Amino acid sequence: YFLFFILYKKDCKESAIFLLDKVETTLSATKIANCEQSAIVACSDGKLQLSDTKISNTKYVSVYIYGKTNVLFLNSLIDKSLDRAIVIRDKAEVVLRGVQINSCQKTAISCIDNASLLCDNVRISQIQKYALSCSDEAEVKVTGCDFVAIGQYGILSQKHSKIIIENCTISCGWDGVISYNKTLYNWFWTILF
Repeated sequence: YFLFFILYKKDCKESAIFLLDKVETTLSATKIANCEQSAIVACSDGKLQLSDTKISNTKYVSVYIYGKTNVLFLNSLIDKSLDRAIVIRDKAEVVLRGVQINSCQKTAISCIDNASLLCDNVRISQIQKYALSCSDEAEVKVTGCDFVAIGQYGILSQKHSKIIIENCTISCGWDGVISYNKTLYNWFWTILF
């Protein structure tokens, strides 16, 4: 088990933090900047909790989560990613609560391959493609979120995914929510414009 408190890493040629093989880790008041690869990679049945963490200026996916890993992300910021902010796949389970994602060149969050995601009070802004993309039997719930200044789709759901959208505001250049390929979705009290 690892606990990092007030950690600062800058100008990493590889990933700043790489967790695998059932490692349990807590990051608090952490700053990671200017990574050539992902800032954080978590995989292989691990558990990761991040709080009050800022990740900025990554040239690849900022946070990459896969392989039945459980992640709780609280009150944190991901800013200026040249790729995607978060990728969740391969049965990973992720909760984002009070998280902000700004300025991605591609999609803010991708959830695929039987992964599950809960977004609670998440704000996503200034994204060139999609705020959220889910496919390949992903299960997603989005509640109390604001997706604004999104270049293309707010949410793209496809390939047998399941998605619930509640009490959200979505402002984007194309369709607010688009789903196809046998996707199940429900939405309640959501504003699209």
